Amino acid sequence: SHVHLPLRRHPPPRAPPPQRRQPRRRAPPLPRPLSSPASPPPPHSTSFLSRLLAADPSGHPLLQRLLGHILSLPDPSPHLLALLSAASASPRVPLDFSLSAFRSLRALPGPALRPPPTPVYNRLLLAALGESRLDLVESLYKDLLLSGAAPDVFTRNILLQALCAAGRMDLARRVFDAMPARNDFSFGILARGYCRAGRSADALGVLDEMPRMNLVVCNTVVAGFCREGQVDQAERLVERMRVQGLAPNVVTFNGRISALCKAGRVLEAYRIFNDMQEALEPGLPRPDQVTFDVMLSGFCDAGMVDEARVLVDIMRCGGFLRKVESYNRWLSGLVRNGKIGEAQELLSEMAHEGVQPNSYTYNIIVDGLCKEGKSFDVRRVEDFVRSGVMTPDVVTYTSLLRAYCSKGNIVAANRILDEMAQKGCAPNLFTYNVLLESLWKAGRTTEVERLLERMGEKGYSLDTTSCNIIIDGLCRSSKLDMAMDIVDEMWNEGSLALGRLGSSFSSLVSDSSLSKKCLPDRITYTTLMNALCKEGRFDEAKKRLLEMIAKDISPDSVIYDTFIHGYCKHGKTSSAIKVLRDMEKKGFNPSTRSYNLLIWGFQEKHMSDEILELMSEMKEKGISSNVMTYNSLIKSFCEQGMVNKAMPLLDEMLQN
Repeated sequence: SHVHLPLRRHPPPRAPPPQRRQPRRRAPPLPRPLSSPASPPPPHSTSFLSRLLAADPSGHPLLQRLLGHILSLPDPSPHLLALLSAASASPRVPLDFSLSAFRSLRALPGPALRPPPTPVYNRLLLAALGESRLDLVESLYKDLLLSGAAPDVFTRNILLQALCAAGRMDLARRVFDAMPARNDFSFGILARGYCRAGRSADALGVLDEMPRMNLVVCNTVVAGFCREGQVDQAERLVERMRVQGLAPNVVTFNGRISALCKAGRVLEAYRIFNDMQEALEPGLPRPDQVTFDVMLSGFCDAGMVDEARVLVDIMRCGGFLRKVESYNRWLSGLVRNGKIGEAQELLSEMAHEGVQPNSYTYNIIVDGLCKEGKSFDVRRVEDFVRSGVMTPDVVTYTSLLRAYCSKGNIVAANRILDEMAQKGCAPNLFTYNVLLESLWKAGRTTEVERLLERMGEKGYSLDTTSCNIIIDGLCRSSKLDMAMDIVDEMWNEGSLALGRLGSSFSSLVSDSSLSKKCLPDRITYTTLMNALCKEGRFDEAKKRLLEMIAKDISPDSVIYDTFIHGYCKHGKTSSAIKVLRDMEKKGFNPSTRSYNLLIWGFQEKHMSDEILELMSEMKEKGISSNVMTYNSLIKSFCEQGMVNKAMPLLDEMLQN
């Protein structure tokens, strides 16, 4: 029998199991709108977003929107602080935006008011200083004190720098004295401020107060003494540095060489340069690029073109004539000494050497062509400008405009302004000031008014330079009293004070916020005192000097020279000598010009003995005599019939 086994049924093939899907990563949830009243973001989110936008070059519009969102929050204070911290730390964010966030924070009422921490104030102060907004530095510093934040040494150093930049040295000294802690920068800032104000003796006093001599501050004071012609003082300080183990470096020597050249003592500068080059003394630094460039400028400024050529050859051999800046110095020297043809040949040499001229290079040539005096040919200049080798810019056109103004060709100057408009090259305030000065000096008041109207249409406002041009014009046109009244009103109204001169002025000074920045400065007072001294109104001039000091504007040696010249012009040589002595007591060092003015005054009175005494005094103080010094004495001797005394002076001039 058969056994029937059941058929074994095979299950149908299974479909392959479906592959398990990998779960997709979820995108992080988008942040809720910052303006959502239900859930305002935490301050650290605002901080992150602010830093992100502040780092983006195109992030400024979004920052503005973010500021608007923050101000709609119930408690905007921590978010404003986060935004302000990020914005003030970024160089890409305009200062005015940071100030907007700052003012919004400071305007919050009552308990929400939280002043920014000191580092944020410091960043705002530093940015304001960088933009030369010195009034803003002062107002921010005052706000810091009112808010209860504690200024640190960095904060006070910024204020100190702003006061020095404004020439308010007496107030700067008081701030320095009141500082609870100082660092080397504090001493350096004050010393540099004194040197810039022509008060290097006071700067030396600051150096003496330092716990330990600092090379940078020493270099500043050395350069200051050299600029003022006090070479002996500078040399004594250099020797003192060596004694105290502070070796003068190439910066020390560059400062000495530069200052000596600016004082006209080029041969003394060259002796120092030559010693460095030949390493005649142990420890002397070798000349660097700056040394060569400064020495080249010194030769060119003194008209010593042949000596400059020799130096240029040395620079070529030593590899120091490879930069466009060095070529520009040599070009400028050739142009100023009337070597236009040679300057144009130098352009070809630059191309051959692979040195690419820049716009400044071409503007040197244009400026030189425009200043050729009687030989100035407008077609020659315009042919060069339009030859295709250069693209004229605002500096080029301003040079042409100034040249036309110097020749009294106002019609051509106005044509240049029209051409600038056609070429899309906007004139700057300096361009307008050049034309304004020319018209004002020429007494062409109708055209001045037309120019002012044009400036107003273009959106320009008068600055302190513009105001000084107008003050000078009033003084020159025998309207000194009106000029003084306007200066008095400028302290309260800024350039609005010029509105009394006519509607054309009013149109330029209608914005009171801008006009109040236009305050009298040292040049304003120098102009007034010069005019008063010329008229013999010395008591009024002295009152203006005292007023200026009271306004924290430090006088400089130019103002003392103004009084010396005024007294000598009116035959008051004894009063002029008193000014010289007072000048020395106040820490200002008389220059060659100061002595030349006195010598001229004595020469007018045929007082040869007094001239000889002054020249002897100059030698004792290390102040060099120049051609004008000798000419006054020679003229005095000749007018008194003492030719035998005059002749040896010619030999002495040649020896010097």
